[in-house]
Amino acid sequence: MQKFRHAVIAATVMLLTASWTVPVHAAENTLKVVLEDSIYGGLIGTVLGTASLAFTKHASDHLDYIAYGAAVGTIAGAGVGVVTSINRAVAEYENGKVKLAIPTVMPDLQETTRGQVVLAVKANLIRGTF
Repeated sequence: MQKFRHAVIAATVMLLTASWTVPVHAAENTLKVVLEDSIYGGLIGTVLGTASLAFTKHASDHLDYIAYGAAVGTIAGAGVGVVTSINRAVAEYENGKVKLAIPTVMPDLQETTRGQVVLAVKANLIRGTF
């Protein structure tokens, strides 16, 4: 009887949660980017933490390097996701209102005509929707 009650409660909660959700496309996209970058960062950090065990004398004593790598990778991935999903300009014009904000500065590698790679810094100064 107890298991049946838990199953009914779980099914009710799932149905209510599914029926009350409202699709928000902008929030889903930003959240999706941040979560994907966090997961990829965590996986890369785990691999790097595991690879660092090869440089220790007693690898079994340092298994915590794997967890440290995963944690640092997840945090770094979330940071990359947040930075790449935010696109602000100094002045934005939207719906008849002007908004002032601090711009997001994005580094970018560009190849010149001579084949050299140059680090360029990009910041949006003005953005508007009409």
